[in-house]
Amino acid sequence: MVDIQSRLRQPAETITRPFRKFLAWWIRELRACVPGEIIERFSQKHRTLFVAVDREQCKLSLREGDGPATRLLGGFGNVEAVDDIEKTVVELRPGAALRRMAYLPADAEDRLSDVLGFELDRLTPFRPEQVYFDYRVTDRRTRRGFIGVELVAVPRPLVDRIVKDAASAGLEVSVVRFLDPHESAARSWPEQNMLPHSPGSAANRPARSSAVLAVIAALLGLAVVALPLLVQQRGIAALNEHLQTIEPAALEADGIRAEIQAAASRSRFFYDKRVAAPMKVLIIDELTQVIPDDTWLARLEISGLTVRIHGESANASELISLIEESDYLKAAEFASPVTKNPRNALDRFVIESKIEIWEDE
Repeated sequence: MVDIQSRLRQPAETITRPFRKFLAWWIRELRACVPGEIIERFSQKHRTLFVAVDREQCKLSLREGDGPATRLLGGFGNVEAVDDIEKTVVELRPGAALRRMAYLPADAEDRLSDVLGFELDRLTPFRPEQVYFDYRVTDRRTRRGFIGVELVAVPRPLVDRIVKDAASAGLEVSVVRFLDPHESAARSWPEQNMLPHSPGSAANRPARSSAVLAVIAALLGLAVVALPLLVQQRGIAALNEHLQTIEPAALEADGIRAEIQAAASRSRFFYDKRVAAPMKVLIIDELTQVIPDDTWLARLEISGLTVRIHGESANASELISLIEESDYLKAAEFASPVTKNPRNALDRFVIESKIEIWEDE
């Protein structure tokens, strides 16, 4: 079974790890800008005990402040003579720990602790309950859809024995990490820690401080983002208030504009109709011009665009061509057969034609 404490630690590490990296980089950059004399004057000297483990052998060394570990101690029995040891770090050499690379689906990054716990017996010779392990994502580019994960693991009995020996000397181990002394600084992994911490342990207090600083930095970032949005929101509220005051007048103007457009549309409709079709007076005048003197009309009917004339003529057949030559009439044809009037020998006719529609060129 995957260690429960490691599961509880995974969500917090996933959230705080980027902020912790940023804060560590920021502090290093600020520290580089401060003269060394000032740093030495105001920095508090602290002692860190390093336990280097190579296979089954342990070598203890003491570091004063941020300097190198120069003071060597024979064993945990000699630690009781040293005061003010603030931190105990166990560093595992290549002979005491296992390190390997694994490639996993990118979707598993949010739950890497669980995935590695299930896959540990495949990736290493150990089962999850036999080792302490830690991991970090080192590669997101070499394989599409996969991430490169560096995994370090150490047998639990070895770590438990060192933790027990340290506790007998009044020390609490806060960090257990893998360290290759021949490895370049570019591959350093300062936040590595294979030791599962309990929520109230002293070793977890720096992590909590980093988490608090990360939360503060996140809140400041949110404030930087939210302030322009707040100003913009207030500006929008002021504009909305102004719009509410002029909205009635704008609605009234829109109503008047709509009425004007409707009236103009109706007026344009009648105007278009009048222009498109010639007036009846023009039709009567045109018929008077084209019909010869030996023809007289008994009836004239105008219905829409259709004109029908009834009458008698000496030569009814020539009326069709005469009407076709008109500028206002077209498609002239007999609506009924031509007959002879026996009393005056004239042709009786009924001719129907269409009014020519004028189109703008």
